[in-house]
Amino acid sequence: MGTPSARIPEPASSPSAPIPPHTPRERLLGIVQRRRKLLIVLAALFVLYTIFGFLILPVIVRRQLEKRLTAALHRETTIARVRTNPYAFSVTIDGFLVKDPDGSPFISWDRFYVKHTLWRIVLRELTLEKVALVRFHARVGLDKNGRLNFQDLVDESSSTPEPPPDKEKKPPLFFGVQELDIQQAQVDFSDRSRRRPFDSTIGPFNIRLVGFETRPDSTSPTPLPVGPSPARPSPGPATS
Repeated sequence: MGTPSARIPEPASSPSAPIPPHTPRERLLGIVQRRRKLLIVLAALFVLYTIFGFLILPVIVRRQLEKRLTAALHRETTIARVRTNPYAFSVTIDGFLVKDPDGSPFISWDRFYVKHTLWRIVLRELTLEKVALVRFHARVGLDKNGRLNFQDLVDESSSTPEPPPDKEKKPPLFFGVQELDIQQAQVDFSDRSRRRPFDSTIGPFNIRLVGFETRPDSTSPTPLPVGPSPARPSPGPATS
């Protein structure tokens, strides 16, 4: 018979030391590592959106405006510069000029700025936060035959047939301008149909309007009365 082997007792395992909690910086690094691909895609989209909004979109807008307005007005239209801000949803058009067929200026301005509140489109509200127009100039003239210098546009618009009315009545679109600022506007008028030529100038003048809006009103004879927003009454003194 073999001698039984002595069993050596195993040493008791000491309890493992508790893992220290992660610091905020380590947790942040862990999240970044797990979401690295998503963050890279978002950063690339952000850069592309910025480049397109600030550098590419102004070139497209300028060329399209010059092309389409020249065709629609039958007059040469030029724009010096267009600037867009994709974060403020604003557009600035500098050096706008429309020439009459004889080469004289018809409509021009130095600067036009518009800032749009884009999210209100979801509520069927076209709201412009700010519209600014600097040094607007227009020329209205009558020739010897009593025709306006833009008579061709008037005849074209009057000969265009009106579209048929929609069978389904859609809710009206709310339109508003929070701030309208027109500075140094001027309109020149000339009349060559008289024996003595007549020339007159209106301006320069400024216009400032705050809270302009259109809202449906069942008590009004027109479906969309236009006018400045009514002033809100101030709350009266508190009563005990």
